[in-house]
Amino acid sequence: GQGLIVIDGPGGLRGERAKDLVAEADDIVVLLMPSAFDWDATAAFLRRLSQMKRIRKGKAEILVVANRVRRNRSDQILLQQQVQAAGYPLVTEIADRVVYVRHAASGTSVFDPPVAPAEVLAQWHPLIRALA
Repeated sequence: GQGLIVIDGPGGLRGERAKDLVAEADDIVVLLMPSAFDWDATAAFLRRLSQMKRIRKGKAEILVVANRVRRNRSDQILLQQQVQAAGYPLVTEIADRVVYVRHAASGTSVFDPPVAPAEVLAQWHPLIRALA
Protein backbone atom coordinates (compact mmCIF):
# COMPACT_ATOMS: atom_id res chain seq x y z
CA GLY A 1 0.00 0.00 0.00
CA GLN A 2 0.83 3.64 -0.15
CA GLY A 3 2.17 5.38 2.90
CA LEU A 4 2.42 8.98 3.93
CA ILE A 5 5.05 10.76 5.91
CA VAL A 6 3.88 13.92 7.67
CA ILE A 7 6.41 16.50 8.75
CA ASP A 8 5.01 19.22 10.97
CA GLY A 9 7.28 22.15 10.26
CA PRO A 10 7.34 25.42 12.14
CA GLY A 11 5.12 28.25 10.93
CA GLY A 12 6.80 30.51 8.42
CA LEU A 13 9.45 27.92 7.53
CA ARG A 14 11.96 29.47 5.14
CA GLY A 15 15.41 29.23 3.67
CA GLU A 16 17.34 26.05 3.00
CA ARG A 17 15.32 24.01 5.47
CA ALA A 18 12.11 24.84 3.59
CA LYS A 19 13.73 23.97 0.27
CA ASP A 20 14.96 20.66 1.67
CA LEU A 21 11.50 19.69 2.94
CA VAL A 22 9.72 20.77 -0.23
CA ALA A 23 12.27 18.88 -2.35
CA GLU A 24 10.99 15.64 -0.81
CA ALA A 25 7.27 16.49 -0.76
CA ASP A 26 4.43 15.52 -3.07
CA ASP A 27 1.98 17.75 -1.19
CA ILE A 28 2.41 20.65 1.20
CA VAL A 29 -0.48 21.16 3.61
CA VAL A 30 -0.64 24.70 4.93
CA LEU A 31 -2.89 25.30 7.93
CA LEU A 32 -4.53 28.67 8.12
CA MET A 33 -6.53 30.14 10.96
CA PRO A 34 -9.34 32.57 10.16
CA SER A 35 -7.72 35.80 11.30
CA ALA A 36 -6.32 38.77 9.44
CA PHE A 37 -2.99 38.41 11.26
CA ASP A 38 -2.63 34.76 10.28
CA TRP A 39 -3.65 35.46 6.70
CA ASP A 40 -0.93 38.09 6.19
CA ALA A 41 1.80 35.75 7.43
CA THR A 42 0.39 32.77 5.54
CA ALA A 43 0.01 34.71 2.29
CA ALA A 44 3.70 35.65 2.44
CA PHE A 45 4.61 32.02 3.20
CA LEU A 46 2.46 30.79 0.27
CA ARG A 47 4.19 33.23 -2.08
CA ARG A 48 7.61 31.94 -0.97
CA LEU A 49 6.48 28.35 -1.38
CA SER A 50 5.09 29.03 -4.85
CA GLN A 51 8.50 30.28 -5.99
CA MET A 52 10.22 27.00 -5.13
CA LYS A 53 11.24 24.96 -8.15
CA ARG A 54 9.38 21.75 -7.24
CA ILE A 55 6.10 23.64 -6.85
CA ARG A 56 6.61 25.85 -9.92
CA LYS A 57 7.14 22.72 -12.02
CA GLY A 58 3.97 21.10 -10.65
CA LYS A 59 5.77 18.26 -8.85
CA ALA A 60 4.31 19.27 -5.49
CA GLU A 61 0.95 20.79 -4.69
CA ILE A 62 0.01 23.31 -2.02
CA LEU A 63 -3.14 22.37 -0.11
CA VAL A 64 -4.61 25.05 2.15
CA VAL A 65 -6.68 23.90 5.14
CA ALA A 66 -8.64 26.34 7.27
CA ASN A 67 -8.12 25.33 10.90
CA ARG A 68 -10.13 26.13 14.05
CA VAL A 69 -12.97 27.62 12.05
CA ARG A 70 -16.09 28.88 13.75
CA ARG A 71 -19.05 28.56 11.42
CA ASN A 72 -21.00 31.55 10.12
CA ARG A 73 -18.49 34.16 11.22
CA SER A 74 -17.41 37.05 9.07
CA ASP A 75 -13.73 36.09 9.44
CA GLN A 76 -14.50 32.67 7.93
CA ILE A 77 -16.09 34.26 4.86
CA LEU A 78 -13.20 36.70 4.50
CA LEU A 79 -10.71 33.83 4.77
CA GLN A 80 -12.47 31.91 1.98
CA GLN A 81 -12.41 35.01 -0.24
CA GLN A 82 -8.73 35.72 0.45
CA VAL A 83 -7.60 32.17 -0.28
CA GLN A 84 -9.60 32.06 -3.52
CA ALA A 85 -8.35 35.48 -4.63
CA ALA A 86 -4.76 34.33 -4.02
CA GLY A 87 -5.37 31.35 -6.29
CA TYR A 88 -4.99 28.49 -3.82
CA PRO A 89 -7.51 25.72 -3.28
CA LEU A 90 -9.13 25.70 0.14
CA VAL A 91 -9.27 21.94 0.56
CA THR A 92 -11.37 21.82 3.72
CA GLU A 93 -12.34 23.67 6.86
CA ILE A 94 -11.72 22.06 10.23
CA ALA A 95 -14.07 23.39 12.90
CA ASP A 96 -12.95 24.61 16.30
CA ARG A 97 -14.35 21.79 18.44
CA VAL A 98 -13.82 20.57 22.00
CA VAL A 99 -13.32 17.02 20.71
CA TYR A 100 -9.81 17.99 19.53
CA VAL A 101 -8.83 19.21 22.98
CA ARG A 102 -10.06 15.98 24.55
CA HIS A 103 -8.14 13.80 22.11
CA ALA A 104 -4.97 15.90 22.42
CA ALA A 105 -5.12 15.56 26.22
CA SER A 106 -5.23 11.79 25.89
CA GLY A 107 -2.57 11.64 23.16
CA THR A 108 -4.97 10.34 20.51
CA SER A 109 -6.52 11.62 17.30
CA VAL A 110 -10.15 11.93 16.27
CA PHE A 111 -9.66 8.70 14.31
CA ASP A 112 -8.65 6.71 17.40
CA PRO A 113 -11.22 5.17 19.75
CA PRO A 114 -13.42 6.67 20.92
CA VAL A 115 -13.90 7.92 17.37
CA ALA A 116 -15.19 11.47 16.95
CA PRO A 117 -18.70 12.14 15.66
CA ALA A 118 -19.29 11.61 11.93
CA GLU A 119 -19.59 15.35 11.21
CA VAL A 120 -16.10 15.91 12.64
CA LEU A 121 -14.58 13.08 10.62
CA ALA A 122 -16.33 14.29 7.44
CA GLN A 123 -14.34 17.54 7.63
CA TRP A 124 -11.15 15.53 7.13
CA HIS A 125 -12.31 13.53 4.10
CA PRO A 126 -11.45 16.17 1.46
CA LEU A 127 -7.88 16.41 2.77
CA ILE A 128 -7.49 12.64 2.97
CA ARG A 129 -8.74 12.32 -0.62
CA ALA A 130 -6.35 15.07 -1.79
CA LEU A 131 -3.40 13.26 -0.18
CA ALA A 132 -4.31 9.81 -1.53
